[in-house]
Amino acid sequence: MRRSSIVFAVVLALCAAGLTAARPQPALALSSGDLRVEQDVQLLKGYIEAQGARHGFVYPARATVRKGGGLSAPIWPVNPFSGLPMAPGAAPGHFTYTVAADGLSYHLVGHLSDGRGYAVHGGSPAWLARERAKSAADLKTAQDGLAAAQGQVGLLQGWLSQAQDQVATLQGQLSDAQAQVDANNDEVTKLGTEYIAAVADAFAAENNGTFPQSVANQGSMVGASGQPLYDYWPVNPWTGALMKDSTATGDYTYSMPTGHSFHITGHLSNWGSFAIDDDAATDPIMIGLVNHDDRAAEAGCQAIKDYVDEWAAAHGGDLPTTDQLTASGDVGVAHAWWPTDPFLGIKMAPGTNPGQFAYAPAEDGTFTVTVNLVPTDWYPATYTAK
Repeated sequence: MRRSSIVFAVVLALCAAGLTAARPQPALALSSGDLRVEQDVQLLKGYIEAQGARHGFVYPARATVRKGGGLSAPIWPVNPFSGLPMAPGAAPGHFTYTVAADGLSYHLVGHLSDGRGYAVHGGSPAWLARERAKSAADLKTAQDGLAAAQGQVGLLQGWLSQAQDQVATLQGQLSDAQAQVDANNDEVTKLGTEYIAAVADAFAAENNGTFPQSVANQGSMVGASGQPLYDYWPVNPWTGALMKDSTATGDYTYSMPTGHSFHITGHLSNWGSFAIDDDAATDPIMIGLVNHDDRAAEAGCQAIKDYVDEWAAAHGGDLPTTDQLTASGDVGVAHAWWPTDPFLGIKMAPGTNPGQFAYAPAEDGTFTVTVNLVPTDWYPATYTAK
């Protein structure tokens, strides 16, 4: 996501070749329903990425990506054309989700009203597999070399009086093998540090970009709905104990320069260190995970603005009143679908809380529709429909 070599980036991550959705430029403007389909595809993508990050970038099975199917999804999107929950299928407003046989990549397509698809995809970073394979190969090489050297030492101990020079040579080989073991342990410590950084990313993804005050193997590291943010906790390769926040070799230290950034350092052999910095304000993947509800609220605001334009066109330029512009008012009754508040899961309504909107008609026939978002240090607290 932002680090030199993040293994798990989990967060959200954590975290990430092939995570940017590419939408072909349409010849005509998309309808509000199609815009909502695209926003809902991004919402599902955020859920899929978050679950993948919590499971070592192994993405959820196809059968789980549906309402009630097991995917962790606080708010399930609604098909804007049918009013029912979005589901697997090729009908407008539904989606098609496929995952690779090894679970390390996926493809998600939302079906628009004119038969086109809005596609996004993601996958485990290529460097993750490369680093794991290299670390495993290096460790096996060191273990094989150390075992061979130890066998030679045992054999030469019987010939010590006649083979002092050979023993000295083998002692040098043992020293080299220990240096390789230290190097391999350093790699394991780096992987553990990256994993813990990914846990912090996952926490921020469920808490509006705010990272935890501390990270440790404890019950408080859970998501918004109470689910654990990690499946295991990395081990200090020198002590065999779980990694903890300390300056000892094989452990880590964690700090927060700001509420939406953190710094973590893994402590290596020979006083070396491996540092990771992450800032939710500049990390595009984290911004996408944190702000998917805001994007859904913006799409709903845009749809309501379109409803006002339709009303004015049908009523000789007269704008609806504030009472008419509600889900139960005249404008809402005239439409089969009304945008959903992504924060509460109910129909969007006037108000000042995130997901609620403000409608301001003017005597000259102009108007604005503004929706309230989750205020952050790096994103506006409101959005006004264009």
